[in-house]
Amino acid sequence: MKKIITLLCVLAMATAVLTACNTNTASSGADGSGVLSNAPTASGSSGTGDGAGSGDASSAGTGDGTASGDQNTGNSSTVAGQNASGSGNISGGGEIAGEVVVAPEDAGKTIINPVIERVLAVSTLYVAVDNDYIYYIDRNDEHIYRVKHDGSGEEKLTDDTVSWLRLTENGKLDYATNIDTGAKYYTMNTDGSGKVDNNRTLIDYYVDDVTGPDGMVYYFMTEFESGAAKSGIYKRSAGSEESTGTLVYEGNVHSFCIVDNYIIASVNRSECQSLFRINLDGTNETMITDYNGVSPVVNGDYVYFVNQSDDYSVFRMNKAAIEK
Repeated sequence: MKKIITLLCVLAMATAVLTACNTNTASSGADGSGVLSNAPTASGSSGTGDGAGSGDASSAGTGDGTASGDQNTGNSSTVAGQNASGSGNISGGGEIAGEVVVAPEDAGKTIINPVIERVLAVSTLYVAVDNDYIYYIDRNDEHIYRVKHDGSGEEKLTDDTVSWLRLTENGKLDYATNIDTGAKYYTMNTDGSGKVDNNRTLIDYYVDDVTGPDGMVYYFMTEFESGAAKSGIYKRSAGSEESTGTLVYEGNVHSFCIVDNYIIASVNRSECQSLFRINLDGTNETMITDYNGVSPVVNGDYVYFVNQSDDYSVFRMNKAAIEK
């Protein structure tokens, strides 16, 4: 059984990184962000949800979403609706409003730099997407909402105060309540019905399984947990215990998903959280964008993520731009 000190250490690290990211005092000038992915509908992701989307990312750059020269990420698409606090539109498109923070250890590194576009102007920490809806935790009231891709039909799905969610491979929503309400881990239908208590605590979701194309199970563990000498992404054979896994990638990972032969991870750096593409064997770590992003999810041709540099709005990018 995981001890409470494990949870406190993880939350302390996450809080420190989020505080640093919120300063947004440095700007590097490269526009772009996202996460790689494949999958017709829900593909595996850890710490977040699974993505979906339709349409075409068409900001400045080439037709496949690769940036050429200076990017203008303005986009004509608009998601109109009412936000979770009931004030105004949930509108996509437009210029990216925020600045970025690049950690000193990443300064001067190659950045893939794909074109990105804002699709949902809500402030959230986690997002999940399927073919019909975008699901998110509103940072103001901490409830889960869903809205259709055209911005209509917004609904509140739970009155619980929530700190994390993801869309499962079987089309359910997993979520964890805040620590001050017990850090409970629940599953419910995507319309908010059928809530089930999983009898697990908050810390457990950091190690949810993601099955890779090689049939191996990938998961995150911290150095404070039994069987983990270092914090990072581990892999093990299906059906085996977490403690038997092998370290694939060392790092304090916020969330990740697997696409084709890549891991897309939001990694806690010294001053921010950054998105990286990593081979399944842990090699070839490449920064995707210098915008600070978390909660990478995918469906179809697009990868969705939360852009911390733009007031935690929901963005997407064409996955083909990352696969090059």
